[in-house]
Amino acid sequence: MLSSFNFSAILVLLVVVAIAPLILMFFLKKEVHGKADSYFSGLMVACFVYSISNVFELSMTSVFSKLLMLKSMYIGAVSFAPLVLLFTLIYTEREKWITSKRLYLLAIIPIANLLLVWTNDYHTYFYSSFELVERGDFIMMVT
Repeated sequence: MLSSFNFSAILVLLVVVAIAPLILMFFLKKEVHGKADSYFSGLMVACFVYSISNVFELSMTSVFSKLLMLKSMYIGAVSFAPLVLLFTLIYTEREKWITSKRLYLLAIIPIANLLLVWTNDYHTYFYSSFELVERGDFIMMVT
């Protein structure tokens, strides 16, 4: 796996930016407790997963590695919108809108999206072809 790794100085900055949501989460955990804290922490973890997967995707040089990182980026991407909604409902004191039935309904589209991305090899709904193109310091995957 290390043979398919491309290091660039800009990646160090991108890693720092990717870690920033985790640092913010730990600072705020000391101050705030409750459901809002849980949803905000989940939101920061989703940002971290997306960002760090993007850093790894930029650093990889093989199609397989880049595809794996692209699929892992979707974990953070599809989690972001539902977590923002849940955090906003708690923050604006509308937690009565959050029921277990609505949580299940809210999870349907992100889970379906993840399943479709992870099984893209079988149906090509998201991407049908991949090509590696060198852009500056990075080898980009064009779909």
